Amino acid sequence: MPRTSHTRQDIYYARREAAHKRRTLQLALITTAFGTISALVALIAYLLPRTPEERKEHGQLSVVNGEHGSYYPKDGVLPAHAPPAYPRSEAIAHCDEWESWARDVGAASTVPSLMVSTVAGRTSPITILNVKAQIFSRKPINGNTRIQCQYGAGGAGGTTLHLDLEAPGAPKDLDIDSDGEVEAKLPGGRFTVDPEVAEWLNIQLDGLEGSVYQYSLEFDVAENGSTRKETVGSPQRPLTTAFDDYAGEPKNFDWDFSTAAWTAARHPGYDF
Repeated sequence: MPRTSHTRQDIYYARREAAHKRRTLQLALITTAFGTISALVALIAYLLPRTPEERKEHGQLSVVNGEHGSYYPKDGVLPAHAPPAYPRSEAIAHCDEWESWARDVGAASTVPSLMVSTVAGRTSPITILNVKAQIFSRKPINGNTRIQCQYGAGGAGGTTLHLDLEAPGAPKDLDIDSDGEVEAKLPGGRFTVDPEVAEWLNIQLDGLEGSVYQYSLEFDVAENGSTRKETVGSPQRPLTTAFDDYAGEPKNFDWDFSTAAWTAARHPGYDF
């Protein structure tokens, strides 16, 4: 009887060990199959053409003078170097053609307005959250000599930001629809341009009459899920604006290319 019981126990443990071996073998087969499938998936993924990650594209900001009329020459003295030539069709309005040159020679626009070209990239809108001015210098205007480069009036519509150079850190009024009413302020409000769209932001400047300012503008910009700062103007090449006090009769000069000299400005008409 004891022998029979021992035999049954041996059979029980033998069967248990066999079942354990089968489970172990099944687990090994499953692991091997899973590894093979994973390897095949990885190989297929490697061989299939990959879609490159879309590169984030940044928008662009640039600043130009807004309305035009004349320039105040640096220290009230006409530049010694000739301004650049322009097409005959621009004889009545050539301030744009002289803008970069005027900045190079330190001449200041006497119309206190700027225009910010705001071009959004393909991957995101671009939003201006704030604009701050850093003032490098403020000097009194010297004399009545001016460089005339436009013989007529102009203007610009669209969103207008009001910036006081005497209080560059103060909140700025934002007129969104050019109706003369303040709809928002910066910071707090925003100026947004949709992807792949270009728009102008007009900046109307305020300052002390009879003064010329050298300054830069710092923009807080949001796009592609992050923010950055972008600065236009530097101490070496500042933005420059003169606030005329019209204390005396202006002496307006324009460049005469036929004599290569500054001459008294007169309306050129269309027979330039």
